[in-house]
Amino acid sequence: NVSNPIINNQQNSAESDPGEKFLYFCGGRFKRSKGYIKSPRFPRRYPDNSYCIYQILTRRYRRIYLKFTHFDLANPKPYCTDSVRIYSGRSAYSGSLMAAYCGGDQSYAKNRTLVSTTNIVTIYFIAKNDGYRGRGFRIVYKAARPPTGTTSPPSTTQSTPMPTTQWNDSTTAATTQPPQTQTPSQPTSTLESTTISASSITIPTVAATLPTNDSTTQQTEPPTLLPNTTTTTIPDSNSTDAPNRCGIPAIDGNLLSRIVGGVEAKKHSIPWQVMVSKGNSLCGGSLLNKFWVVTAAHCLPSSTSSANTVTVRLGKHKLISEPNQQDIVAAAIYIHPQYSTSSKDIGLIKLSRAATLSDQVTSICLPKSTDNFPPNENCVASGWGSMAFGGNLPTALQKVVVPIVSNPICNRPESYNGGVASHMLCAGFGNGGKDACQGDSGGPLFCKTPNGLHNQWSLVGLVSWGDGCAKPNKYGVYTRVTDFVDWIGQTIAAN
Repeated sequence: NVSNPIINNQQNSAESDPGEKFLYFCGGRFKRSKGYIKSPRFPRRYPDNSYCIYQILTRRYRRIYLKFTHFDLANPKPYCTDSVRIYSGRSAYSGSLMAAYCGGDQSYAKNRTLVSTTNIVTIYFIAKNDGYRGRGFRIVYKAARPPTGTTSPPSTTQSTPMPTTQWNDSTTAATTQPPQTQTPSQPTSTLESTTISASSITIPTVAATLPTNDSTTQQTEPPTLLPNTTTTTIPDSNSTDAPNRCGIPAIDGNLLSRIVGGVEAKKHSIPWQVMVSKGNSLCGGSLLNKFWVVTAAHCLPSSTSSANTVTVRLGKHKLISEPNQQDIVAAAIYIHPQYSTSSKDIGLIKLSRAATLSDQVTSICLPKSTDNFPPNENCVASGWGSMAFGGNLPTALQKVVVPIVSNPICNRPESYNGGVASHMLCAGFGNGGKDACQGDSGGPLFCKTPNGLHNQWSLVGLVSWGDGCAKPNKYGVYTRVTDFVDWIGQTIAAN
């Protein structure tokens, strides 16, 4: 899985704001042996608040050679709001950092040829600046077998040029980007030709020139590398008239004030809660941005061709139809590839049209993969599920405050006797009385965002399964969202 690390320059406090949201999301997978990758709208100026993930995948035993033909980003160090990071590997977590550039690194970026140590390269482009924007970048690449020869460590000097084999990018890969209607068009800028000559990039013929780990070992004056973080708040596609912060309800419902054993939520105080309907079945879900909803996999049809049987209803409070609710049919569904029964019970819904964001419809934050929600922390579950196991549905959205329960306690013989895996999370009370129930499946368990803004919430769990509802020692079991933020980001980036 490709992770979604949001680059966080510690010298820029605005970038470490946990409420950071993105408005433009792009990227794609590139499987041809050679081609190019470019920033959105290149050679015009890229959009504000962009977040893009590109991945090059080649055959086994190949290495990938990359070179910037163009590079123009805003804001140099120490601010570095706009940046490009390149990793050898599937993600920032499992791969090694090859290079990191921000505004001002033009000459350095264009004068280097980067070489991967694996057959996969992942590139992250982050543009957080909402003022001046650069014209972006264009990278050409080629995959080739590592040349044979000596296996001594790479040279750290450039004094003796190595024999080379040359190539050009006569075959190119198409980029995958959102429709240009998502953001205003920019005037065309005059730039040098995007065609590169055969001598623009070279492949070493001696294995000694291949890096043994990070290619930064070959740098004599490397740019300052941005700190590696594991922030994984999903980029948003919010329109400019929508709330600027995820997970902050416009209507304060006093959510942690003291579903089964719960109370009716204040109207629109949980604006990320959606209803997922499939025929006569009812589930919950959470809005991640105006095009994407996350829910439990068991709430979705098993066939992706049946996506149009799923309807997402937003802006609701009552169980019955309401005048201002938004009903949007699913355009596509994505179920975790390792889902089976209750294991890895998570799926994504891509909406057929954008949701209209407002005080009644707002996205929730995703946590960082490293965020810790400790046992006994009070969180909130919500939904239109049964008031008791096998009982009637409520007339309005319910909420219940439940504490996080550690997996060792949840796996005790009197509870689930080892049946709760590490990618699951438990919440509830040992004596029962408060729980999620039938019809709440896929809905959110949300907790206060660590180090977040006032009244800001993050999605921590998805209602998944349990033994009955609110029974003693039978806690509610949820999909642990921190284990799946990488998959969420990769799926959205690829689709």
